[in-house]
Amino acid sequence: MKTSRLTLLITEREKERIGRKAASLGISASEFVRRAADLLDPDDIAALGDMESLLPEFEAALARMQDNLTAAIAHSERHAQDLARLASPAYREAVRREVAADPAGVAATAALLGCDREQRGPVLARAAEAREPWGENVTAVPKGADE
Repeated sequence: MKTSRLTLLITEREKERIGRKAASLGISASEFVRRAADLLDPDDIAALGDMESLLPEFEAALARMQDNLTAAIAHSERHAQDLARLASPAYREAVRREVAADPAGVAATAALLGCDREQRGPVLARAAEAREPWGENVTAVPKGADE
């Protein structure tokens, strides 16, 4: 049974706010204040102060992360546009024309990659097949033998 009384000095606005919150929970203002007091822990309040002191650093780090993400997205979009341009038929045709206009460059690249015809030597004739395609164990049926 509750027999001790605690008198609090609060503003009229605070009293109304406590009354509204208590009514929304279906409890008395006294019960609301008792429960609220039980929820408060001095260690939690000290930790909250520590966290509040870190808030400016957190907000600055968050702003940097947002800036970095925005820059990365912009870079990715530019890269996608570059890839689309490089894959376009118009660009590929322009490169073909530019390469074809420089036979010395084509020859130098072919030599560098080892596919220069002059350095490969003569193309060897393909060796003729020396065995029968069906192998040694198969005997041929003479023409007209199956009639």
